[in-house]
Amino acid sequence: GFGLENFDAIGRWREKNNAGAPIDSAGKLATGETFSTPAELKRLLVGREADLARNMTERLMAYALGRHLEGYDEVVIDRLMTRIAKDDYRMRTIITEVIASYLFTHRAVEE
Repeated sequence: GFGLENFDAIGRWREKNNAGAPIDSAGKLATGETFSTPAELKRLLVGREADLARNMTERLMAYALGRHLEGYDEVVIDRLMTRIAKDDYRMRTIITEVIASYLFTHRAVEE
C-alpha cells in the first residue's frame, strides 16, 4: 500500500479506490519501520524534517532533470539542503532552490 492512498487527488478521504477495492495504506519506511494508517506514518515522520526534505529535494530534482541522480549530484544537493534548512524546510524553498540550481539551469536536453 501507500501511506497516503486514502486521500484522493484533491485531498478527500476515501475507503475504496476507483475500482471499488478497499485501500491498503500500510507500508514500510526505508528504516524498516512499518505503519498501517496515515496517522501512524505521521508519527514516524515527525521530527525527521531534514530527512523528509532531502528526499523531496532529491525526487524533485530527478524529476526536473528527467533522469536519476548520480553520485556527483550529491554535492549540489548538499548545498541546496543547507539553504533549505535555513528556511525551515519549506516546500516553496525546496522548489525555488531546485529550479535555481546549477543542475537544473545547465541541464543537458536530449533532442
